[in-house]
This record gives sequence, structure tokens and C-alpha cells, in this order.
Amino acid sequence: MERDDRLGREMTRFLRDWSRRDFLRRTGQAGAVLAAGSGLAAFIEACGTGGSSGNSASSTVNTSGLPAVPSVPSDVATVAKKYTGKTVVVGANPSGLGGQINKLAAAQFEKDTGVKISFVVEPSSTSDLYAQYQRVFTSKGSTPDVMNVDVVYTGAFGQYLTDLKTVPLLPDQASKDYPALVQNDTVNGRLVGIPNAGDTGYLWYRTDLLQKYGFANPPTTWQELTDQATKIQAGEKASDPNFYGYVFQGNAYEGLTCNFMEWITSYGGGNVIDNGKVTVDNPNTIAILKLAQSWVGKISPTGVTAFAEEDSRNAFGSGQAAFMRNWPYVYSLFADPKNSKVVGKFGFAPLPHGPNGQASGAVGGWQYAINAESQNKNAAAGFIAYMTSDAFQKYRAINSTTPPPNDTTAKDPDVLKADPWIAVQTNRVVRPSKLGTKYNQGSTAIFQAVNSALRGGDVTQAVSGMKQQLQSLIG
Repeated sequence: MERDDRLGREMTRFLRDWSRRDFLRRTGQAGAVLAAGSGLAAFIEACGTGGSSGNSASSTVNTSGLPAVPSVPSDVATVAKKYTGKTVVVGANPSGLGGQINKLAAAQFEKDTGVKISFVVEPSSTSDLYAQYQRVFTSKGSTPDVMNVDVVYTGAFGQYLTDLKTVPLLPDQASKDYPALVQNDTVNGRLVGIPNAGDTGYLWYRTDLLQKYGFANPPTTWQELTDQATKIQAGEKASDPNFYGYVFQGNAYEGLTCNFMEWITSYGGGNVIDNGKVTVDNPNTIAILKLAQSWVGKISPTGVTAFAEEDSRNAFGSGQAAFMRNWPYVYSLFADPKNSKVVGKFGFAPLPHGPNGQASGAVGGWQYAINAESQNKNAAAGFIAYMTSDAFQKYRAINSTTPPPNDTTAKDPDVLKADPWIAVQTNRVVRPSKLGTKYNQGSTAIFQAVNSALRGGDVTQAVSGMKQQLQSLIG
């Protein structure tokens, strides 16, 4: 698990170098209360979501009101111009604000290099995206050229991806200050991914409702969350029967694996697989899963067992939930009066913990990769070099709340001002990528067992069955 441990430490360092005291001084409010924000961040940088829709960027006109994207760095442009006239197909999200930024970047890249960029349709679920990429690899499809790969999938897909040390520009990108992330993206000595965006889970809460019901601070333990949510829900349901205390991602998909990892680590239940052994079947895991099961139909709607990120976001953003677990993409959505009923009334904090653990957030994030069957590897490398350049990463972080994986960029004062949640301290939890090519099978075993328990199944049996399936995968 050394590789996983180093990745976790790297992600911790990535977002935790600022003290909470400094952060609160900047925001001026305890609990990191948000009063304002801007933009629509529909590009969900999470372990549960990918992209959707597709079209060419060559005819894009900037009607979004966004500032102009940075020019392609001269060293990148010089190399990329050698491939003028080529078309690079990119698996990314061309919808929403994040998509608009992608389109603007693609148009700028074409202007500066002569290389055209075309986006393809991708499913919104990471689990579905994994399956789609599997079909591409099985059929030896040559597109998309550029793939946006979940941080835990580089091990599973490594043999189907280009060694980025063999293409222009990207070996230099790998020398930036995220060595453990680069190690995560190195499979059998081959560099198969370049960090694109980092991410982690947070607790989002209604500041006005905490004040209304006499709570000075957001909950720091899961029991406090349960108690606060119960009290607030009881009061609010009198005027809104659809109001609930807590929403999260309970559907049977990758997002639930992230939630589960946060639960058990924060409760002292380990990391599912520790030191090469399946350790998930223990009293702390059983305890937190029983507590989570008790939320369903009480402080959480029965339908939470089918919730993904957007379901949770819609419930909270419409004013129908007191607390929510979600990713930072919600920041600008909740601060936008066009998309939110909680403008100026929400805050964020580390997720709660149990009596035997510490506040923990699952490591999410995405890596750029190049399809090994691509016919445009060098041109694709140029586009990735632009998208991961310091200037573009800073621009994107400020304008779309997409967290940069680069430590230096993440600590930039302008980035920190735009994305203050970056400073929140929490333990970063890595999903069990030790499963390698069997990760998707392992994650499926996890989220199906957890979803079964949330829907009322026997918790002990669910965890025992999960352990058996995982054990069979690692041998």
C-alpha cells in the first residue's frame, strides 16, 4: 500500500499547506462560510462523474462573459505547430461553465497552433465512463485521442495508454511538484497519465439553519451530524414536507465507494485493503454502516439510495436539505442566484468523523492520458501540455472552481481567494487502487454491498460478502 499511502500524503499536502486559522482570517467567518461566488461549474471533478455532450470547438464564440483564456505557452506552441491541420479528439465535458472553458481553450489552441480540437460525448457516471473506455480499448479504437481518466483507473488502463515519456513536452510536465500523483500515473515504469485536477469530498451545510436552531458550529462527528440534522429536519418539515437533514451519494456506483471510504476511514475502520490484506470486515466498519443505514428514511430521503452528485446538489441547492456531502464543484453553483436558493446561506467544512477516526475526504480527480491506438499522439501531447500549463490551470481554478493538482498553483493567492475551500484541512483517503486492473470489479463489490445495506439489508452480511469478493480479487 506504499503507493497508495504516498498518493494520500501528496493529496493531503496539495490542499493542506494553509492553516485553518489563516483561512478563517481570510474569509472572516468560522466554518468557512460562503457569502458569494460566481459562475456555473458543471464540470464535476469527482470520482462519480465524467463528461457529456460533444461538438467541435473550432467555431466557438466566447459568449460566456469569461475573460480570455491564456495563450498557448511559446515552447508548447512551437512544438504543436509541427502538427498543424491535425484534429485531436478529446474526451472532455463541453457543457456548462467548465465545458465553456474547455471550448475556449480548444479554440485558443487551434488559433495558436493550427491543431483542431473536437470533443466527444461521454457518460456522466465514472462507472459508465470506465465501461465505455473498456469498449474502446477492446475494439482498439483510435479515438478519443485524449482521455480524461479517474485517478484510480491509471493502473487498470495502463497497458492501453501511451507512455507519455515517448511524446513531446509531457515529460517536462511530469517534473512539476506532484511526485506522488505522477507515481500513481506510472504503471510498470510507463508514465500513462498527467494530473489534470485534484478533488476531495466536503460537508456542505446551511449556515442560516444552524443559527436558527441554536448550533454554533457545523458538526464534527457523525453523531453530531445525525443529531443536528434530526433537530433541523423536525422544525423545517412543518413548512416543507420534502425537507431532509442530510443528503449524500447513495446510488450503487463509484460515488458510493467514495462515500464509503470516507465513512470507514473516519470511523477507524481502515482502508478496505491494508498491507495487501482485506481488512474491511471489522467492528468500526459495521458501526458506521449501521449508522448510515439508520439515516435512510429518517434524516435522509428513502430515495437517497439512488442519489448521485447532482441529485444531492439539487436537493441542497433548492433549500431542501440542511447538510450534504459533495465535491467542490457545487461552490459556484450555490453562489449563483440563477441556480441556487441558498446564496449567502451555506458553508463548508471537513466531513465528520467517528470516535476512533479522523475527518476524511476521498481523493477524487482526473488525469489526462493518450490512447495507445491514437494516430495523433504528438499533437495530443501538445494540447495536454497547454491544458496542464501553470497559466491555464490558474485561469481554470479561478473561473470554474476546478482544483489544480499543482501545489504552486493551488497556493497562488488569486486561486486561494477564488476557491477558499482549498484551505480546509482533512485527511485524504485513497480508494483501493491496489486492485489495479481489477479495480472496477472491486469497487463494484463495494458499492453494491453498501447500497444493499442502505436499502435495509443485513449490514454484517453485506460487509462479509464484500470481504469475500475483494479477497477473491487480490488472491
